[in-house]
Amino acid sequence: THWRAEIGPLDGRRITAGISLPLRRADAPVREELCLTSLGEPRPQRFRVVLGPQDDKFTPEQIATFLGSVYRVSREADRWGMRLDGPALAHDVSIVSDAIAPGSIQVPTGGQPLVLLADRSTTGGYPKIATVISSDLGKMGQLMPKDALGFAAVTADEAVAIGERQWARLRQAAEARR
Repeated sequence: THWRAEIGPLDGRRITAGISLPLRRADAPVREELCLTSLGEPRPQRFRVVLGPQDDKFTPEQIATFLGSVYRVSREADRWGMRLDGPALAHDVSIVSDAIAPGSIQVPTGGQPLVLLADRSTTGGYPKIATVISSDLGKMGQLMPKDALGFAAVTADEAVAIGERQWARLRQAAEARR
């Protein structure tokens, strides 16, 4: 179900306690469940980001504030995105609406960063200071309101190398399960 778009088996209603979801099968085949562990990777305290694509719209001091501060996930958090409470990155900049990647961190005019997640819109007109690397995005999606987090900048090449190492560990763990 997708409640924002009002589609799915619940006619757009949110899934809450006591709601039954219809299944296509009356029963599921019996089989051993497969589970991969966290691969020994705890949730980071500082999520890795690649600066940009509009980091040039922010002063070096604002970027230092963004990277050096502790933020908390606000109550405004769901699959669309999570607004962060912490030092504001005030600006009066608007941009031509452009693509939004998963993990993009927009900064609306109020200055509170907004991490865009799985159900984000596809385009937006606020400057994006950074993007959470794909290797950290799943753990970011597990944060709850009031959880603390920070950010650390990596280069695009470093992000690719981190992703390649993560995929290698996943392949190795999957092979060990066979």
